[in-house]
Amino acid sequence: MKNTRLVASVVGVLLIGAMTVAAQGAGIMSLPGGGWWEASLVMNAGSETANVVFNPIPAADSGDTDVTTTEVTVDQGAALNFMPGQYGNLPSLDDGFKGSAIVSADQPILAIGSVANNQIGDIGVSGGRAAAQYPGISQEGLANTLSFPVVKSDYKGKTTTFFIQTVEAGTVNVTYTMNDGTVTYLDDATTTVDGQMVTFTPADAQNMPVGCTDATCLGAAEFSSSVPLAGVYVEHNTSDSPAQILLSTRGFTPDDFDTTVVNPVVKSCWKGRTTGVQIANVGGATSTITFTMAKQDGTASAGEVVFEDVLPGASVTFFPGNHGLFDGPYGGATAGCADNMDEFLGSATITSDQNMVAIVNENDFAAAGTTKQTVFACFPQKAGTGAVLFPLVKEFYNGNTTGVQIMNVGAGDVTLSADYVLQNNTFTVAEDASDATITLGAGEAFTFWGVTAYWNGDYDAYTSDYGAVTVEATGTGAMIVGIAQEAESPTGGLSYLDTKNYEGFNQ
Repeated sequence: MKNTRLVASVVGVLLIGAMTVAAQGAGIMSLPGGGWWEASLVMNAGSETANVVFNPIPAADSGDTDVTTTEVTVDQGAALNFMPGQYGNLPSLDDGFKGSAIVSADQPILAIGSVANNQIGDIGVSGGRAAAQYPGISQEGLANTLSFPVVKSDYKGKTTTFFIQTVEAGTVNVTYTMNDGTVTYLDDATTTVDGQMVTFTPADAQNMPVGCTDATCLGAAEFSSSVPLAGVYVEHNTSDSPAQILLSTRGFTPDDFDTTVVNPVVKSCWKGRTTGVQIANVGGATSTITFTMAKQDGTASAGEVVFEDVLPGASVTFFPGNHGLFDGPYGGATAGCADNMDEFLGSATITSDQNMVAIVNENDFAAAGTTKQTVFACFPQKAGTGAVLFPLVKEFYNGNTTGVQIMNVGAGDVTLSADYVLQNNTFTVAEDASDATITLGAGEAFTFWGVTAYWNGDYDAYTSDYGAVTVEATGTGAMIVGIAQEAESPTGGLSYLDTKNYEGFNQ
């Protein structure tokens, strides 16, 4: 398994950054809104029962010192959610704790972190509805440099905050490359114990402009250290009380760099949702970046956009429609997502003559009176494998449902099947809603969504449940990647909550 390989008695280790268990305290990284809490879902992906140790570590700027590890067993294929509060299982952490965690086990493990501020018992804050997910980072995912394609310094009211965890104590340096790659700003911070987290916000960098509507407050970032790093970022409204949106994903290591990057989801006015893609040139020379789309219905190329003269360290944004911002290939004459606008759902392949990394930011323009946003990392094409594991999916559970979007990133056709292992049911989905075999051509994508309600067969007996799913591809040289997106069910539910995304784990 790519994320948690074990050899003999070597212990699987995952790093969970940006952790907080504040009930009503200052919250993670002193973000606006208050009431932030974090849950870490850890899945046993091994062949035997796993002995799991959850070790919280106070942040470098935290006064917390008295913490206790939590040790549990997790059955094969099962998952446990480490969560604070009266319904959680982390009683040793005080209200207002801010830090990171190292999770270790004697079996392969996977994890996703969820950060939110909605009220559940004694955690969260009244009126909070922000939420985001990011993947736990394994030993193989560590590096001495981390790249992020987007930095916002109160850009149009939005700010990015970075949480960098050091495997060993050490100094972390950051270079912010702003204004289309023409200006750089520097900052640094030091951890004092192994596994500790430090917080960076662009406003702390000397001479960094703050509060702009142009590119002077928009750019990319690279973190470096003499010790291995793991890191995540969050994007949030600069001032919001209580916070309503949060976006988060992981940092990119040099192993993620590629001249071909793939994106399983591009949307324009698809059920009200539209995606923007931020692409950073992480190479050493000026580049040309080509963004090619494919429709999910299997038709040929759906359009191409070319960005020329992208400077090293700079980033560019692809946006597919007209939403009162600027025109794109799937725009219309009316701002927003009106009924007469072109709807698009598909995938994208991004190519360049220099290495790149990219993230996707999704907005729900049709949510009445409610802003909903989410983000996920694109994949280097070389990351594709024959199977992708998703530790958490929901099938109309407490009003929420998870869609799993799979993209064929290989050269030939593949056939898909999805093995669902829910808390109360196990079943396999090998055909689409019309009972046809699920076959994808190169560059095409497919969504497993609402299978217990809208698919034919006996799947409706398995609804109102949650668990994990493994999607497998068969075919010569099969290579797929995928993401999971959790949102409210169309039949109702927690419709006030923000949308959440995380990247699937290739194996």
